[in-house]
Amino acid sequence: MLPNSPQVKEVVLGPNGVLEGMRKDMILVDTSSISPIASKEICAELEKNGCYMIDAPVSGGEPKAVDGTFAFMCGGRQEIFNQVKDILSNNGFLCNLMW
Repeated sequence: MLPNSPQVKEVVLGPNGVLEGMRKDMILVDTSSISPIASKEICAELEKNGCYMIDAPVSGGEPKAVDGTFAFMCGGRQEIFNQVKDILSNNGFLCNLMW
């Protein structure tokens, strides 16, 4: 979770970034609240390398994180969301795909 689009792009796509360590079919879950345009650009770069992304900003900020009531709002390909949903559901998170 990073503060803004430029920081996420640098950490994911920059030199020695996350993408360099990813293998085919890995999924990056970005919990930052960044520009949808930046999310799409990062996702496109990941997909060029056979990887995927779920955009999952968190609702509620620090107060909700402290009391354990924040929520993830996830966006991405449905088949990738389904993989992440299973992982999150097994760890106590409630996940629903909304159209």
